Amino acid sequence: MKTMFAAMAGIVLMADAASAATIHLNTAKHWTSGSHTYSNGSHSVDVSGWKYDGYENTLKSSYPKLASWGGSYGGVGICSGVVWHGGCYLDSHMVDGKYKNEMAVFDFGSDVVKLTGVTLAYADHNDKFDVLAFGNGTGAAATDYDWDVSLNGYGVKMASISGLDTGSVFGIGAYHGHSEFKIQKIHFEVVPLPAAGWLLLAGVGGLAALKRRKKA
Repeated sequence: MKTMFAAMAGIVLMADAASAATIHLNTAKHWTSGSHTYSNGSHSVDVSGWKYDGYENTLKSSYPKLASWGGSYGGVGICSGVVWHGGCYLDSHMVDGKYKNEMAVFDFGSDVVKLTGVTLAYADHNDKFDVLAFGNGTGAAATDYDWDVSLNGYGVKMASISGLDTGSVFGIGAYHGHSEFKIQKIHFEVVPLPAAGWLLLAGVGGLAALKRRKKA
């Protein structure tokens, strides 16, 4: 029983520590009006392209197409125009606010995560992005947000994200007409669920106490 108790305590201690993770998005995937799945082997995320209202923090149901490219300047892009012969017409192939306000939505499924950063390609000092947390899902307005996060320099840039609500569904988008970029990496921490672990540990402790009473 001591061995079991120690093992359960170890599980709870491990659950208390959030695990930092990164998922690379610079993988070649064709245009889709649905979503693409990206994984780091331990965690995965479904990414879809949407139009959104930067005033009301809501996603539009008439979402555009999304694709991704490989390489050092690759990543996720969105087309609000016409996809024809594998190209994007009437719009940029990046996440931008020129033709329509575009947002890439990240759905981590059953994982509850804390966003810690995003790496963007084709970024320059004029680019700004919005990051939103959808605690009630994509059918409602964002429950938390950070508007107009600025970038410095040019090229591939990692921007830190802090203070945003934890959750499973997040959006990263361009609202200003001069903003355009590809989303190359998403950085996050998986939030543990210690309450379940403590309940399990308490249950094991109760069984141990019951066993001692029976012996007495």
